[in-house]
Amino acid sequence: MKKNYLLTVIFIISFISFSTNAQQDVFSRSDAGTGDWGSANEPWYYQTSNNNQGDPDNDNTIRNFIKIGHNNNTTMTTNGRYYRFETLDFQTGASSQRTINNSSGGLSASGGIYNLSTATHTFNTPIGIDGATVQLNANSSGGLTFTETIFINANTVNFGGSGSGNIIVNGTIQGTGNVNKTGGNTLTISGSNTYSGTTTVSAGTMVLNSNIIDSDVTVNNGATLQISENATISSLTINAGGIVIIDTSKSLTISNNFTNNGSATAHHGSSLLVGGTSTGDITYNVDVTDTDWHLISSPVDGEQYDDAWVTANGIVSGSNNNRGISTYDNDVADTNNGGSDTATGHWRYFQADDVSASTFEAGVGYSLKGNGSDDYSFTGAIQNDAVSPKISQGATNWNLIGNPYAAYLDIDLFLAENTTTNNVLAPPFQAIYVWNGSGYDPITADDDSHIYPGQAFFCKL
Repeated sequence: MKKNYLLTVIFIISFISFSTNAQQDVFSRSDAGTGDWGSANEPWYYQTSNNNQGDPDNDNTIRNFIKIGHNNNTTMTTNGRYYRFETLDFQTGASSQRTINNSSGGLSASGGIYNLSTATHTFNTPIGIDGATVQLNANSSGGLTFTETIFINANTVNFGGSGSGNIIVNGTIQGTGNVNKTGGNTLTISGSNTYSGTTTVSAGTMVLNSNIIDSDVTVNNGATLQISENATISSLTINAGGIVIIDTSKSLTISNNFTNNGSATAHHGSSLLVGGTSTGDITYNVDVTDTDWHLISSPVDGEQYDDAWVTANGIVSGSNNNRGISTYDNDVADTNNGGSDTATGHWRYFQADDVSASTFEAGVGYSLKGNGSDDYSFTGAIQNDAVSPKISQGATNWNLIGNPYAAYLDIDLFLAENTTTNNVLAPPFQAIYVWNGSGYDPITADDDSHIYPGQAFFCKL
């Protein structure tokens, strides 16, 4: 009898030990009185073991399923070490914003972090991505914000979810692993990111506010990449149905190759620089909100203007058949006959009854007058090569040329190349002349300025 009794006791003790250490659901206690992840107050309830413990990972031995479902202790602290878990769920009951701060510690996720609540929860603590694929998901209207380093190591992190809550990464993403954007919500990436794996935007929107200089970026069907601050990436591939938008006055630098089988749009004052080869067209919008004449140059290669382009871009009609788009011709004398003469002065106007299409020549300036309600939209290939537009002394020595690139042109370099190197511009006219609406402003090398994409100007030989 003694032996049997001893065996029974040993069996019970072994079973209790196994139950305590098994992976299980662990709940944050609303009545713990502390937000510390490790505390003598035992702020964690182990459901299967039916007991309270001081930390959620059984003294750093088990990756449990952590659940927070209340609005108490909304400021938490990872005090002293990294806490491991399979998943961390913010349940629907966690409807107040919660902040998890760092105090010589952090969090290590092998499965994911999920927000099922309506509140946005902020992680001011490092996050380790320690599973092959880890989900950081907003599955309701609440979001997730990460302000410290996310160590993806050699793994893959999926930012997304089934909800509308946004995900913001203000910290640095480090490692050799991959970043994926999934789900229909918005992911915003800021900070000085150094990860070297791929970046794939598969659904929803990824807003890029910083560099990911070592990452090759792919945008898939139905997904959008938005450049809202100046950014540099390694390469960019836009698959059919994918969308890339460069916001007004922002720049995207692609160190290597650019392939576009989808849609890429650059807005006024933005810049797109490609260090390698470029395949596919982009659309560049030049913002004009008044009805004045503007000197414009196409910032892409191959755009054509015909009656359909003139109509779509709000180009106005003038006297006779003249439309508000013209070239400058200094090879003939100034006729200035008016009347039915379409060659008023040195300007050659596009005619309303001209059904043939003409191509905007690279580096050539045009004068455009619109109705003030539309951008001038140019679609074509990115110009990467050196451009030398045809110029002549003609009758006036003045030539209307322009910036042929979807990027800013350094006036200092332009003037140096065409004065000191080639001695093309004649003194004392070693400047460019920009139309200001009522006259021409000379800009010299001393002004330390740049020419906008789409900007045309006069120069004198």
